[in-house]
This record gives sequence, structure tokens and C-alpha cells, in this order.
Amino acid sequence: MRRSLGPTLTAWDRSLFQFLNQDLATPWLDPIMAWITASSNWRAPLFLLLLFLLVRGPASLRWTLLGAGLVAGLTDLVSSQLLKPLWHAPRPCIFESSPRLLVGIKRSGSLPSSHAANLLAVGVYLQGRMTPRLIWLPLALLTTAILYSRIYVGVHYPSDILGGTLLGILLGRAALGLPLPGSFKESPGSRPT
Repeated sequence: MRRSLGPTLTAWDRSLFQFLNQDLATPWLDPIMAWITASSNWRAPLFLLLLFLLVRGPASLRWTLLGAGLVAGLTDLVSSQLLKPLWHAPRPCIFESSPRLLVGIKRSGSLPSSHAANLLAVGVYLQGRMTPRLIWLPLALLTTAILYSRIYVGVHYPSDILGGTLLGILLGRAALGLPLPGSFKESPGSRPT
């Protein structure tokens, strides 16, 4: 049995997976989704951006980025090391009879999606700590593409994404209470230092 969602929710989850993974699939999108879902493609550009911001950004931004790193680490620890082993939910690439698998088979648990949990926790945390709104729409679109890619490439069910999203929102909101020295939010008429 996949997990104890109950027969109705499990059927819905599997049907929605089939629709998103197989029915909406198109050959020209396959390499794009495989590229988007691979976190290794994002490491170097993200590292360079963070390095630039840590060196050139104001002190309050450095504290905010340090907090975001702590949030990401804690969220990954909770989702990967605590919840996945606790639930033992198999991935669709193992459980389903014929999923479209565009990446290697993952043997770790499926629920919750660590991609979803980490992205949403850091996003919620940064949104609560920073004012610049111009970046939120592109980041929301990128996050949505990454989360959909996890289903599209065959490594997560929709409920895994939903579970990771809810976990990420919860941990991101909780982390906003961390006592950090500065916030990158601007007060009216002032600039961050």
C-alpha cells in the first residue's frame, strides 16, 4: 500500500499523478523538466549570487541570508531525516507500474517532497524578511516550475508536493521568529544599512 491516505485520497493522488506525469507530457518539454528538476543545475549560479550578496550586500541582508541558510538546513533535516523515514512512502517511480521516469530512480521516501519543503520554507522566510517585491513573481514562477517538474519527471506524487509545501510554509513562518540582528525590510523613507 502506498500510504494511509485512505482509498479515496490515494485514488485521487494516483489519478492526478497519471494526468500530470503522462497525459500532459510532451516530448519537447521532457529535457526542460529534467533540467529544471536537477538541483545540481542550480548550485553554482545560486552559490555565486549568494557570495556576491554576502560580499556586497548590507549587513542586514547578510543576516537575512544566514537565516535563510539555517531555515533550509533545518527544513531539509526535518523532511529528509525525520519525516521521510517515518512515513516510508514509496515514490511513484517504484510504486506505479509504468510511470514516465525522466531521471534516475530515487530510493529515499517520497513524502514530503524536500524540494517543496526547502523552497517554500526559504521563500516564506525571505518574503517575511525582505521588501524588494520585484523578485517575488519570478521566484514564485520558478518555484512552481520546479515543483511541477518533480511530478512530471516521475519522482513525486501530488500529495508529496502538497505535504512538502505545507511543511515549508510552517517552518518558514516559524523561522520568522528567530532573533536575528537585522531585517532587510525597509522602513518608510529609509534605506537598509
